[in-house]
Amino acid sequence: MDLQLFSSEYGEDAALFRMFEPFFLQPRFYADIGCGHPVINSNTHFLRSLGWKGLHVDGNPEWASEWPAGWFINRVVSIHSHVHFDPHPVKELSRIGEGFPNTETVLLQTLLDQHLVDKIGLLSVDAEGHEYEVIRSMNLKRHQPQFIISEFNTAGIGEDYRVRDYLCDNGYEVIHQTVANLCYHYAGGTSN
Repeated sequence: MDLQLFSSEYGEDAALFRMFEPFFLQPRFYADIGCGHPVINSNTHFLRSLGWKGLHVDGNPEWASEWPAGWFINRVVSIHSHVHFDPHPVKELSRIGEGFPNTETVLLQTLLDQHLVDKIGLLSVDAEGHEYEVIRSMNLKRHQPQFIISEFNTAGIGEDYRVRDYLCDNGYEVIHQTVANLCYHYAGGTSN
């Protein structure tokens, strides 16, 4: 495998590929929420290189120019109908913050339904401290991502283990950890 295909910030893509190569060699569907740049620090660049298709969603419209036309969805995903979204001069640090709601959101489930998504091979969520709300905004049982990469340690916010607790209660196990992200694999059991 060409190592240049791997571009996750902390090597999550390479670690998952090494552990589950046969799974990743078969093209599937992924969803990348908080996608940022299509290559730099991307958890899904390697999947596109392997023929996978997916959704690329980010709340900061500044990322649109980096993506091929029609590939990027500029929306903020949440279980809350409106949030305060703070675009940041450093695009990677844009996030939902405190303050009067200024942005209408969309459920991840709505986006998946609009794009006729069934099962998900990999779900990547980097929402700068809003990962729990993103994952709770989809029907986990229906789409049952086989792998999930989700940030748990956000710069300027700290650690949040609600995603880990929720996923582990719903049939997932932690299979890899970096300084910022946890990687999960669906091991079975019941999902909500």
